[in-house]
Amino acid sequence: MTDLIISADQHHIDLAWQELKALNKSAHRRAELSDGVWLVSLKGALTRPQNPIFLRHIAPVQEVVPLDGDQSDLDTLKRTVRDALLDDFPTSDPFSVQTRLFEKTAYKPFDVNRALSSTIVQGTGAALDVRAPKMVLSVGIAQVDKQLFGMLGASTVEQNLSDWAGGERRFKREKGQISRAEFKLLEAIEYFDLSLPEKGVALDLGAAPGGWTRVLRQANDALVVVAVDPGELDGTLQRDWGVNHVRGTAEWYLQSLTADQKFDLIVNDMRLDGRYSAEILTNYAPHLAPDGSIIMTVKLPQNYPLPRLNETLQILKTRYNICGVRQLFHNRHEATIWAVGQ
Repeated sequence: MTDLIISADQHHIDLAWQELKALNKSAHRRAELSDGVWLVSLKGALTRPQNPIFLRHIAPVQEVVPLDGDQSDLDTLKRTVRDALLDDFPTSDPFSVQTRLFEKTAYKPFDVNRALSSTIVQGTGAALDVRAPKMVLSVGIAQVDKQLFGMLGASTVEQNLSDWAGGERRFKREKGQISRAEFKLLEAIEYFDLSLPEKGVALDLGAAPGGWTRVLRQANDALVVVAVDPGELDGTLQRDWGVNHVRGTAEWYLQSLTADQKFDLIVNDMRLDGRYSAEILTNYAPHLAPDGSIIMTVKLPQNYPLPRLNETLQILKTRYNICGVRQLFHNRHEATIWAVGQ
């Protein structure tokens, strides 16, 4: 049997579970470790999921050791790594240690990370690189059947689906940040490995108060942003020469465009039914530059979110080629779509 710790948004863990079961029908849930986090078992090895939408993170469990919750656990975990896992860390590959505590203990994740990373460095000579690792030692400390356990496993970043513990991508809040929504766009750019236009014009539909517009302007000062929304933009954007605020709806603005007006990027975070939002974007397709792309969030209803997402995708596919779909960490009740013109 193979044991794994899987993670997803707590409201869509069942959809993540469906993605896992599609890869291995023998998979079964053993214990819920936290909201959206499950210990699972399956027969044989797990094939890496190809572009999952809801399954955020997979951590292998190769070694399981009982713990007491006190400082002696650090010695137990170090001994386990030395005895059973060092061979999984090639000297040539940088690594990181990612610890998640699901129970209260006398130590913090940082304490475990520091102790185990030192053990790996001393035992293999591999370099610690928490920002850009190739290998990851995942450590989950949780109570299962009334006993505290440490669950450890080594894997590549690709096998984990994310280089962040639990797939929980964290951004530092910046001075001048307008809204939390900025994190959604930043994560989408990073996850899909997008290169924003170095110059030209971007279109932000449903822009107010302007978080996504700010991200685009911060990325490249030569990129002009047309921000479309009936609402007010943040004062800093009103004073930005590179922002053209159009006070109106996306539908209204579309009617004012001439056939030769093109955008190098179109982003859409409008608070609309995903299907209607997609229809608006299909109408904008003639105005997307030949090498342009779109980034769109889909609001997922509480009931039957997957059919709504699929319906939205079918509408977009009439005018765009879908390149990626992902429920990002910062999406909450949403998914993000990246597409290019046909």
